[in-house]
Amino acid sequence: MVHASITRLSWIVNTTVCSPAFAHSITMPPSTSLSAPSDHPSRMLAWCYFLTFFVLGLAPAALGPTLLALAEQTGSELGDISILFSMRSLGYLCSARIIGGMYDKHNGHPIMAGALSFVVVLFVTLPYISSLGVLSGAFLFHGILSACIDLGGNILLIWAYHKNSAPYVNGLHFSFGLGAFTAPLIVAATLTVQLPPVYTYWIIAALGIPSIIWLLRSPSPHNPLIEESDEPTAPGKTVPVWLLAGFFFLYGGSEVSLGGWIHTYGIKHNQMDEKTAAYLTSSFWGAFTLGRLFAIRLSSKVALHKLVLIQMSGAALCVLVLLLSPPNTIITWGCTLLVGLCMSSVFPLAITYFKRFTAGSGQLSSWFWIGASAGSMTVPWTIGQFFDTIGPTFFTLLIVICLILATSIMYYISQFIYTDAE
Repeated sequence: MVHASITRLSWIVNTTVCSPAFAHSITMPPSTSLSAPSDHPSRMLAWCYFLTFFVLGLAPAALGPTLLALAEQTGSELGDISILFSMRSLGYLCSARIIGGMYDKHNGHPIMAGALSFVVVLFVTLPYISSLGVLSGAFLFHGILSACIDLGGNILLIWAYHKNSAPYVNGLHFSFGLGAFTAPLIVAATLTVQLPPVYTYWIIAALGIPSIIWLLRSPSPHNPLIEESDEPTAPGKTVPVWLLAGFFFLYGGSEVSLGGWIHTYGIKHNQMDEKTAAYLTSSFWGAFTLGRLFAIRLSSKVALHKLVLIQMSGAALCVLVLLLSPPNTIITWGCTLLVGLCMSSVFPLAITYFKRFTAGSGQLSSWFWIGASAGSMTVPWTIGQFFDTIGPTFFTLLIVICLILATSIMYYISQFIYTDAE
């Protein structure tokens, strides 16, 4: 899923070439502006994107509840099957720059529809894959396809609605979260009717077909021209990029790990059955989605960096309670709901906060996405390597450490930027 959050905002990166001086700082360039699109699409186009992102949100949230079934299907250990998280994130990470250039040069809807068509075919074949190597390749390919859809939806929506795009972008985020909330419920439904959990991917494939047809029948938005401002700008601020990337690495890894491993944690730590654990995963994503609605109002009343710090501290506290408490179903459910609420809007709020001081620099924003993508590959994989040998407590311990470090980095950055702005 930060991934989710991650690439839903990665349109900023587009085809920017990242600075190699990662250990140094970056000075923000003059800001740019987008010219208005020549046409005014109806709201139906936005609903097309919402449906597509609902389907897009189903896939990553389905992996956690089906992880044990996929391990059994391929005859793999839990530590080995966790490579699927990393492979999907690697696909995202490696394909963004190329995909951004494709949308600049070609009509966007056929690209999105083509990528979604490949996802449908891929998910139809998943229940038949018995080799972990082949399955890893499938999830790598799925990461590439998901990045294509994710980047395309954000870019095209902004091109289509331009200055009026803010509520539509919020709708896009909500649709993705709604899909993530729904996926574990689908897994639970398959178990209720005594079907293998991996059949969930067939249902997701079927739900993707209407989006493909809708995209192919809708004209693609035009690419607005990017014009450099001729007016002089104030000197840019210098921001330590490694701190920003480090924050998103730690937060992104924590979010994806919670969404992906809470199902297995419920089974191993609380002896839940698979159906109940699927509902536990759904509760995390449901709270995550609900929290985004609350944040829309809160963000207009509370300073963004303070809101992020409050949410991060709350999430760290909830996971710390899980770490220190003995197996208890009530505590697990309560903390899962609360941590979902706390983490729901951290990524978009942090992006918005940092952009206010960086003039939306693509160079700097690319490190946000790179850091978060690297974290979503590394942290879940690390949990998988030690989940069986150390136990479920390693899951909560590593996430607590990541959240505390991320909160500390955010506090330092907010103080550094605030002082610099005075």
